[in-house]
Amino acid sequence: MSMPTFRDQWNQLKSKVKAKWSKLTDQDIGAIDGSSDKLAAQVKERHCCTLDDANRQVDQFCVDNQVAKPDAGKLRAGPVVPMTTPVTRGPASPAKVPEVPPSTHPKPVSMQKDGKQQPESKGRAQTVPEAEPDHGQAAE
Repeated sequence: MSMPTFRDQWNQLKSKVKAKWSKLTDQDIGAIDGSSDKLAAQVKERHCCTLDDANRQVDQFCVDNQVAKPDAGKLRAGPVVPMTTPVTRGPASPAKVPEVPPSTHPKPVSMQKDGKQQPESKGRAQTVPEAEPDHGQAAE
């Protein structure tokens, strides 16, 4: 023998639903129309809880009243996890960046016109004026 469904028993369950979730209005009860998922959505709205919490409450209500939920799972917020499975999360740790000793950092250098390198000065960068380009004309 199968268990009666939430939808089949809706007319008998209305008063129990109203007693359990007192913030639901008559209009809310009418909008639920025998859908356990709609009930969970209304519980979420009126009782300010998450959809998962509302679904758990409705699930427990169905168990207590010995009714099956044929439309269960349509409005679930995420994957269904058995309530006996503990969810553990470790503390978030920042990524560790290896430190480089200062002696191994290369010193910045600038190139001179003759191709030689010279260390940059600690003050303002000095610019060396460029020579006029030679456009193939010989000086007379």
